[in-house]
Amino acid sequence: MQPTTRESNREKSRWLKTVVGDEKRWIRLSIAAGLLAGLMLILQAYLLSKAIDATLFHNAQLSDLSHWLVIIVVALLCRAALGVAREWCGQRASVGVRSRLRAELIQRVASLGPAYTRQQRSGELSSLLIEQVEALDGFIARYLPQMSLAVMLPLVILVFVLPLNWAAGLIFLVTAPLIPLFMALVGTRAAEANRKKLQGVSSAECLFLRCCARSFNTKAFFQK
Repeated sequence: MQPTTRESNREKSRWLKTVVGDEKRWIRLSIAAGLLAGLMLILQAYLLSKAIDATLFHNAQLSDLSHWLVIIVVALLCRAALGVAREWCGQRASVGVRSRLRAELIQRVASLGPAYTRQQRSGELSSLLIEQVEALDGFIARYLPQMSLAVMLPLVILVFVLPLNWAAGLIFLVTAPLIPLFMALVGTRAAEANRKKLQGVSSAECLFLRCCARSFNTKAFFQK
């Protein structure tokens, strides 16, 4: 049972990645914005360390550090702008994918006809078309870009750290692979919790729609 479940999860993950389709360009732009924001962070850390070193060990005055401080502030503003751009690109991709997927699902249900919809629970269908499609927002807008950034950013940081201090670079090289591992563990737990939540919502919606249908039938009966 366990291998089957794992294979099913892998197939679902592959399908979720392929469903992005034409919106991949926005995902790539979100990743690029995240990488540039990471570079701005590295620049800030480098200049801040230089400023602290000059102040503590070389008796530098504030006027001597003004050009570094200006660059740090500019890098901070660039990071904020890139963060907004990254979020906007992710949301643009998410909106496009969800709109297209919802349209395809509605078209598919319509092509199956009333004979199919009568055999299905209306609560599950409405949950599929609304809640479960909306639940893809976090996966597309944040998870997909972050999954790439979790691999790229440590390598970029390592490129800058290793020439300066090989010992720190070696420690970073050993501990960096733990980041995707913990991300995978957290993602697995989150997916399981989200699956249970969607099942509960679907059951509640089905019960609510049944109650509404029964109340409508009862009202129509007494009106007669």
